[in-house]
Amino acid sequence: MNEFKIPENAEKGESRSRTHLNDHFWLLFRTVDVDGVDIIVQERASTKQELIERRKSFEVFGYVQAKFFEGSNQVRISRIYVEDGENIRTGFFAFLHTDDSEGEEVHYFFTADEIVKEWYVSQCGNYYCFSLTRDRKYSDYRNRKKIEIKELIIRDIYTRKSKLSFFLISQFFRLYVDVNKKMQGKKVTYLFRRVENCPIVLYRDEDGYTRPLEQRRDLFNYSGDLRWGHNGTSAQFWSTSILGHYLGGRVPTLQERRMLLRNLIGLLDENEEYDITEEEIQTALRGIEYMIIPKKFLSLQSMNAV
Repeated sequence: MNEFKIPENAEKGESRSRTHLNDHFWLLFRTVDVDGVDIIVQERASTKQELIERRKSFEVFGYVQAKFFEGSNQVRISRIYVEDGENIRTGFFAFLHTDDSEGEEVHYFFTADEIVKEWYVSQCGNYYCFSLTRDRKYSDYRNRKKIEIKELIIRDIYTRKSKLSFFLISQFFRLYVDVNKKMQGKKVTYLFRRVENCPIVLYRDEDGYTRPLEQRRDLFNYSGDLRWGHNGTSAQFWSTSILGHYLGGRVPTLQERRMLLRNLIGLLDENEEYDITEEEIQTALRGIEYMIIPKKFLSLQSMNAV
C-alpha cells in the first residue's frame, strides 16, 4: 500500500486542473484550504486600462475543487460546498481527472448545477458522489474542451456578480426604504398619477405627508416602462413596490403579488388616475376583485353633490 497515494492524487488533480485553466484565467492562491476550494480563478484582463476600470466595481471569482481518482473509485464533495442555503452555489465547479486503460489523461468538468443534477447523494445525505459505472458514464461531461470550460466559468462568474449586485441593492433598501409612517401605524393612500404623461405612484398618510413611492427593484428585477391596468411585467412591478411599502418593509409573497395584481392593479384604466386606500388593497388581497372609480369621476361627483 502506498501511504503517499492520497496526497499524490490530490496534487495530481490540482496540477492537471491548473494546466487546463491557465490558458484562459489567472489562477489565485489561498494559504488555507477552506470551503471546498482548491483553485480560485479570475477572468483575465488584456490591458492595464481594463484592470483600472475593474476597480470601479467589485471582482467576482470562480472556485474550483480539483480531484484525481482511479478507475471506479468514488469522488465525494460535501453538500455544503455545492449548495448555498436553499439554492445551488453559483461559481463553484468540480474538475475531476483520471487515466484511461491506456494511460491517457481523461477529465470531467461540472458546474454546481450539474453536480446537483447528475451526481447522487450519499446514504448519510451529506455528500454528492461521483463514480464511473456501467450505468453512469457521464459522457456529456467527459473531456470538455477548454473553450467550453471557459464559457461555463465566465457565465457563472457573471451570474454570481449579477446576484451579488441585486443583493447589495436589497441591503440598501432594507436600510433606507421609507416605511416609517407605516411602522407607526399611519394609514396610507396610494396616489396613482400621470405627470407629463408619465405614470408615477405617490403615497399620502393621514397627516397629509406625501412622498414618491420607492420603486422596489430589489424585490422585482425590472427596468422597463411603468404602467398599470394590465397583467404584464410593469404592472407586476407596481404591485410589488406597493406591497413592499404597504407591508411595512416585509417582502411580499408571490401569492400576495398575484392577488393585488389580479384583483386591483390589473383592473385599472392605464390612462386614468386613482386614489387607492389600504382598505381597497386589503380587499384585493382577500381575493375579491375591486373596481376603483377614477379620480376625475370622484371629483365630478363631489362637484355635483355641492
